[in-house]
Amino acid sequence: MGDADWARACSTLTTARLGRVLHVGAIAFALGALASIYLRGLAFEYRAGW
Repeated sequence: MGDADWARACSTLTTARLGRVLHVGAIAFALGALASIYLRGLAFEYRAGW
């Protein structure tokens, strides 16, 4: 089996792994942004008036 055969055989798995890594990275980024906003609000006592 040559290199091209291996690349073709594992391309679906590689694509799935890349998709999973990108999604986990996006989730981590979103959670970090939310935590940052929340903790900054606690530190500076943001007040919202209605």
